[in-house]
Amino acid sequence: MVFSYSTFDWFNRLIIPILTASVSIFLYRFIVSGKSPKWLGWVFEQLKKILWPLILGWSQFLPLVKAIRLQYDSREKCIIVPVFIAIFLFVLFNAASFYFTHKQIASYGEPLWLALLSSVVIGPISEEILVRGILFGIVIVAAINLLVFSWSLMCLAISGKNKKVPLIRSDLPFGLIVVGLLIQGAYFGAAHDNDNILSLMTRAISGVAYGALFYFNKKNLMPATVCHATYNLLIILSTPVSIF
Repeated sequence: MVFSYSTFDWFNRLIIPILTASVSIFLYRFIVSGKSPKWLGWVFEQLKKILWPLILGWSQFLPLVKAIRLQYDSREKCIIVPVFIAIFLFVLFNAASFYFTHKQIASYGEPLWLALLSSVVIGPISEEILVRGILFGIVIVAAINLLVFSWSLMCLAISGKNKKVPLIRSDLPFGLIVVGLLIQGAYFGAAHDNDNILSLMTRAISGVAYGALFYFNKKNLMPATVCHATYNLLIILSTPVSIF
């Protein structure tokens, strides 16, 4: 019998046990002696010099994290407006689909209970938290703040003025917010399994709408989640599906 092992097999069979044994011996000696080697202390100090400024720097963006919320503000903001936007998107995208492909937008053909669970409950909540909350509300808005902060420092340096510039601003330029909305919308569209360019465009546009609902409602995820869930529900109800 001939045995042949891939590189991954050799890594699993040799390297990992050797590393495990080495780490175990090191931990045993460390526990028994109560002292760590000098080289480990040096490595720790170097890591601290590199990582600590980064940790302190990112801690400045904690207000962006704290500003994100999932809260019922009012019937108009959290129900009426999101549902109206969902209906508008559904009619618009179906009209575009009929015009270009001669077919309506349809769900993936899962049983009704599974489609409702995945596309109306789990999907909208998880996607709004990940895309609108984390990607847009934290990462992209933090990048916009850094861009505005750097530009402000450069302008002050050129003018020779000495003025304190805040890192986090509430009055970010509208144009940069629009660019951020387009970026997260494009990501939202591309992250789905799209059959054609029209499907990609409709998802990207809906992602921009969800992002606008999130940002211009003081970073409240509730309106975007309701709009997202309503839009998915309209697609499911307009598609013939089996109950089970």
